[in-house]
Amino acid sequence: MLRIDHLAVVAGRLGDGVALVEQALGVTMAGGGKHALMATHNRLLGLGDLYLEVIAPDPNAPAPDRPRWFDMDRFTGPPRLTHWIAATDDLAAEVALGPALPDSGLRLTRLEIAHPEATALRAALAKRLFDPRVVVVAGNLSVRATIDTPTGPRVLG
Repeated sequence: MLRIDHLAVVAGRLGDGVALVEQALGVTMAGGGKHALMATHNRLLGLGDLYLEVIAPDPNAPAPDRPRWFDMDRFTGPPRLTHWIAATDDLAAEVALGPALPDSGLRLTRLEIAHPEATALRAALAKRLFDPRVVVVAGNLSVRATIDTPTGPRVLG
């Protein structure tokens, strides 16, 4: 079974993200640390059965040889809540649930990802994603799925 592990606020600078959370929630964030492999640092706040993380690139760390998590290398704008992260005690069981779903008869025919930096996103995905249904177009951030149904194609998003 999946459960929420934590929420992530991404920021260009850690102090800006911490200030956002502290102002919004009226508390002081305390703990945190550094992630050498990803060249990031964070601050944490316990929320009972889960936690809130503010995470940002660590300006004092050498740049990593891989993309940072949460697409942080391309993050722009003010700090904001960007992700929720799930946890499980049995990853294999969770993965197995996908193919076990009953076939609905519906089929994804196109997944359109609109992004203001479409060319850069296409280049980043070109070496990692090999699915002709995925199309990256220029535009405001959005995702649209075209799904074939018994009554014809339908668009979600």
